[in-house]
Amino acid sequence: MKLSPLIDQRIADLQRACEHSYMKRCTGMHRFNEDYRECTRQVGRKYIKLIYPQGSVFAFIDKDGNVYKPASWASPQRDACGVPDVRYRLQDDSSYEEAIKRCDWAGGFLYK
Repeated sequence: MKLSPLIDQRIADLQRACEHSYMKRCTGMHRFNEDYRECTRQVGRKYIKLIYPQGSVFAFIDKDGNVYKPASWASPQRDACGVPDVRYRLQDDSSYEEAIKRCDWAGGFLYK
């Protein structure tokens, strides 16, 4: 999957925001240093999966920079019509800034 440099950078920023939120929340936890892994990308045909430290899918992102809440490991949440439900648009500056500002380690910012 080919991404524009802007989308690639903004995905990296979202990954760092996830990591920052996780570290901020979990620093006091006893097993933090043992269990911590960075937020990683897994590139598929249609979506990039962001996988956060506990090994769960944090978000799905398409090549246009649309961010989706995961419904499962394999697919994003869909609306009543069966269309993937966009939560943020990384190409839109205000939507991108809101995603970074609200990003949390558990993906709660993806809920409506």
